Amino acid sequence: MNRQLAFVILMVFMSCAMSGQPAGGPAFEVATIRPVPPPTGRVARAGPNGGPGTRDPGLYTCTFCELTPLILQAYDIKSYQLSAPNWIQTELFDINAKVPEGATKEQFGLMLRHLLEERFKVSAHRETREGTVYELIPAKNGSKLKATTEEAKPGDPAAWSPGLDKDGFPTVPPGRTSMTANVRGTMRMRAKKQTMEQLIAMLSAQVRGPVTDSTGLKGEYDFTLSWTRDLDAASVAPSASSESRSPLAGVSGSDSEPTLFGALELQLGLRLDRKKGPIEMLVIDHIEKVPTQN
Repeated sequence: MNRQLAFVILMVFMSCAMSGQPAGGPAFEVATIRPVPPPTGRVARAGPNGGPGTRDPGLYTCTFCELTPLILQAYDIKSYQLSAPNWIQTELFDINAKVPEGATKEQFGLMLRHLLEERFKVSAHRETREGTVYELIPAKNGSKLKATTEEAKPGDPAAWSPGLDKDGFPTVPPGRTSMTANVRGTMRMRAKKQTMEQLIAMLSAQVRGPVTDSTGLKGEYDFTLSWTRDLDAASVAPSASSESRSPLAGVSGSDSEPTLFGALELQLGLRLDRKKGPIEMLVIDHIEKVPTQN
C-alpha cells in the first residue's frame, strides 16, 4: 500500500514538472482581482506599482491592468514569444496583492503565475516555431560608436545634473537610457555608458522579435539614435545580401526620415539583418475572461 501511494505521489510530481505548472510554490498572502471598464477620463495612475525591488515591496497593485504584461513577467518571456487571445490586451482589471516579507523578484514572478493559473485558470505550453529573427552586425563601413569617456559610476550624483540638453531633451545619467517621442512619431534614444546588451534589448522590443549581437563590440558607449516610428516601413528590414544599396535604405517614404533600420546604419554604423529562425513560444491553451471570486 505504501509503495502504491509513493508511486502515485511521484507520478503527480512528474506530471507537474513536465507540464511546467508550479506544484505549490510561492503565492501572495492575499489577492483581490476586480474587472473594471476602460477609464472614461484622465486617471491619476495606471499600471503596476510596488512589489520586490520597489519602495513598497509588501504591496503590489495594478490599476487598469491588462493581462499581457502579467503573463510576460509570470512566465519570464518577451512579448514576441506570447501566443494568446487578443482580448487579454483589452480587458482591464484592478489587482491588489499582499507580498510575503522578503520575497525576491524571482519568487514574485512565480506568485503572479500562481495567481493567473488559480484565478484565470490559465493553462499553457511551450513550443518552438519558425519566425523572423534579427542579427545586429557592423555596417559595410564599420561601427560609428565611440567608447564612453564618462569616468563617473552609474548613480553618482556628481556625474550629471538634471535638466535639458541643447536639443531640448532630458539629460541622461551614466548607465542609463532615455526614450522619448514626439507627436510626429519621431523616436529618440539617448544612452550613456551603455553596452550592446542594453541596445539589443531595446532593438528586440522595437522590432518585436529576437535580436542577437554579432558586432563584437564589448565596451560601454554614449550614443543618440533617432528614427521615425513608421511601422509599415520599419517592418521591412534591408536585405542582408544587398551590399550596394543606398545608405538611406530603411527610409520612410512618407517624410524621408530614417526608420529604425536606416537610422542604425546612418547614425551608429550598425545593421540589422533579417532571417528565419526558431523562436521559443508560450502558447496559452486556456484562459478565463472572468476571474474566480476573491
